[in-house]
Amino acid sequence: MMDNQPAEPTSERWSRAFPQRLREVEAAMLRLRRRAAAAAGLVDAARIPIDDEAGGKQAFPDDTVGVALSGGGIRSATFSLGFFQALADANLLGKIDYVSTVSGGGYFGGFLLL
Repeated sequence: MMDNQPAEPTSERWSRAFPQRLREVEAAMLRLRRRAAAAAGLVDAARIPIDDEAGGKQAFPDDTVGVALSGGGIRSATFSLGFFQALADANLLGKIDYVSTVSGGGYFGGFLLL
């Protein structure tokens, strides 16, 4: 049976799950990764977030990209390899900010990080 308590606002749940300090550190690491990718010629330097005037604690940019690789053993690892080969052919690998893996997708994720 559901009680009639109002739901906690999404912003409050978000703040507990992803505290402000952690968001700030994560955003700073994202900026560093993008600067390194730009220095290597992998992405356009315009994609690097500009620090805000309040001390460089800008939120994540709107063009933040994450890719999740699912499980399924060697089949998912093979699919992930083909998918990332297509991304590389299209010069899109440098635009990926996060990769999350599980099970078989982790085989390829481990390879990608080497």
